[in-house]
Amino acid sequence: MSNFAELLVSFETHCAVLAREEFQQSFDGPADPESTRIQSEALFRDYLARCTELAGSDHIRARYAPSLEELAKSRARGISPGKEALQEAKVDVAIIEFYRHIFGPHVTADASSGQAYPDWQTAIIKAFETKEQYLQAIQPVAKAYRNQMRKKGGLDSFVAVALKVTDAYERARERMLEAGSLVGRYLISSELWESQGEQYGLVKRVDLNKSLADVSRKSGFVCIDRRGDLVHSYHLASTVKNWREETISSPEGDLGPVLLVPHTFEQHLNEPTPVCLINFGKQQNYKLKIVLHSKNN
Repeated sequence: MSNFAELLVSFETHCAVLAREEFQQSFDGPADPESTRIQSEALFRDYLARCTELAGSDHIRARYAPSLEELAKSRARGISPGKEALQEAKVDVAIIEFYRHIFGPHVTADASSGQAYPDWQTAIIKAFETKEQYLQAIQPVAKAYRNQMRKKGGLDSFVAVALKVTDAYERARERMLEAGSLVGRYLISSELWESQGEQYGLVKRVDLNKSLADVSRKSGFVCIDRRGDLVHSYHLASTVKNWREETISSPEGDLGPVLLVPHTFEQHLNEPTPVCLINFGKQQNYKLKIVLHSKNN
């Protein structure tokens, strides 16, 4: 499989994880939880299989995108395509157009070119300069998939689950840009310093935003939460001075996350820039410095 196809499959696999999370939060005690679980899992598997097939197809890198009729005929497997095949093809067209925006013929991102992207996060950031551009690109996918689910028909319970899955995927795709922004655009590390007499010595350093596919990836001493925010929580009392020069104190035993850096900040910071300083311990004998700088600088 080519580099760009591998990255698209990685993107969709992570998106499916987020979509499942969103789906689980969207139901407040469904009437038939086991049936809901079975139906939703089937939809998640089918959608990921569809995305994997399209990511590995020749349509992404072809000079021209395939027509709706061409895709509908391939869905119908030789027979005259009906309404269901046409609805399926509309989803395929939307997904292919999104993929072509990232890895179309205008992009040189395959391994043979020597310009392969290291991860899907970097590819997304390279393809979309603003969040608005990204949202415009994924909106047709959500619209086509929602229309397909509505026209499938069947039991009311299944239609409700299908639409919930569709909504979950839409929210998950929106979240993917935030995850990509932190990995693809910024370098973030946490440094733990321990009191050694009158001075502090570096104990440990962890990179917080390695590629999600990196087997050595760790959450570090602070973490990036599901919204893409940089947050901190620790079981000892701590005093946090964040990037806005605000001081936040947490009592001992308070495990509630403290927001350090919201995902909405976009300014290019000087290199390197401490975004927060955390003092913690019974005698404040540890310091945690979170360092961030832009990859674009």
